[in-house]
Amino acid sequence: MYQQKIVQFSALSVGCSLAIGTAIAMSQTLPAISQTAPATQANCIPLRVVDGNGSTTTRKSISSPGVLPGVNNNWNTDFAVPTGRRFTSYIATITPENAAEYDVTINLKYSNNTSTEVFDGDNLALGRFVPYQLKISTPPEVTRQPYQVNLNIRGTLGNTYQARVFACQAR
Repeated sequence: MYQQKIVQFSALSVGCSLAIGTAIAMSQTLPAISQTAPATQANCIPLRVVDGNGSTTTRKSISSPGVLPGVNNNWNTDFAVPTGRRFTSYIATITPENAAEYDVTINLKYSNNTSTEVFDGDNLALGRFVPYQLKISTPPEVTRQPYQVNLNIRGTLGNTYQARVFACQAR
């Protein structure tokens, strides 16, 4: 059994209370749950990894920054949001395989080539094999439905993690 930690942020609170939210994330411990049974609501569906052959989970090791021409990092992972439904929140679950500090940014991407940053956390101390959930609410001023949720996870070179994202409808 593993402990699970949940971080809940609205897009409006991210900028002004990131330090408070991070402190909550580090101190709020919930009852142990199985790592393979994510704590999601009944109104949530898993999103597929773009170019992930239908998978809803990605496993990556952090690469070096793409400082040379033609060399890219692997910090970004996009998850496809299905059309025909209105989602009001998203839950990103990150399960590190190394206890370390990670930098995490979450963006909602739109079909007109714009995006909204809904979470930006630096130096998040994440425990080994402890699933961390980041619940993100769609900003109230955003009326468009995103077509992708982008996770950008950075940290120490070689650290490995698994990630997945759920899209949730209002009840």
